[in-house]
Amino acid sequence: MAAYQRKRRFANQTRDKDLDRLSGLPDKVILQIISLLPLKEIVRTSILAIRWKDLFSLVSDINIDDNNVIRKSLGNGYMNIVERFLFSRKRDVGINKFRLKCGKIVDPFRINGWIQYALGYHVKELDLTIGIKGFNELNFGVFTCKTLVILRLSMDKGSILSVPTYFRLPNLKVLHLGLMKCSDDGSVDRLFSGCISLEELHLRNCEVSNMNKLRVCNATLKKLFLSGFMGTDHEIEIIAPNLVHFSYYYTGTKGFSLINLNSLSEARIYIGPYLFSTIDFAPTATALMNGVSQARSLYLTLYSSKV
Repeated sequence: MAAYQRKRRFANQTRDKDLDRLSGLPDKVILQIISLLPLKEIVRTSILAIRWKDLFSLVSDINIDDNNVIRKSLGNGYMNIVERFLFSRKRDVGINKFRLKCGKIVDPFRINGWIQYALGYHVKELDLTIGIKGFNELNFGVFTCKTLVILRLSMDKGSILSVPTYFRLPNLKVLHLGLMKCSDDGSVDRLFSGCISLEELHLRNCEVSNMNKLRVCNATLKKLFLSGFMGTDHEIEIIAPNLVHFSYYYTGTKGFSLINLNSLSEARIYIGPYLFSTIDFAPTATALMNGVSQARSLYLTLYSSKV
């Protein structure tokens, strides 16, 4: 019996020492570690030790993902956990990165409330993947946030992005748009003209069938990635005098114009099945190749679906 007690006491002491080593790390390091956990697990860290009780409220990288919820019946509980976490955070702690991925169990009416929360805490990186069919009313503040440096926005294929008349993201450097449809040509023009510091643009699997021209005109743009457009009855025009890198997955268009790409260093063109289509895309393909001919490095690849 005595031997068992000594063994148990030794095990407890060893466990306490291990816990002390982890707790002995600087708050900054611990926060980096726990920010990688699912939201529910972040909250649970508060019971590990007295020192950990309020650490979760200092997390500045927030990841909300309803794919972590196994059953739909647990949806309300998960959403309540999210909101308790958000409103338990310290009010003087800003948000560096806010990632929201939903479409499985999150109620649409809560989405803009959570986005507004991030905007109110001067978020720098906003990553939104909203797979809810017909979700079109994106929080207006996303289009006017002065602190945003990186914006990634992917929506359900049935969603239409309508860019408001007043659109200005003065500090945005990186913009990713995927799986969405702009309401008209004017929305696209406002989108790019409002990003006065933009350096990197990704457009992936966007619906352009209702547009006459996809016009990318930006004087600060350095990297441009275009891939997987749905629809061929449109023109593409690119005016980017400071563009250094251009990647394009060719899906066929009725017109292509590359203007003033004198700074182009590298171009990567991916030719898919459209090369062998019965539709004659030769004129636009020729215009594309002529437009990138001044690039110092040119890569031409067949049958790739990724850029």
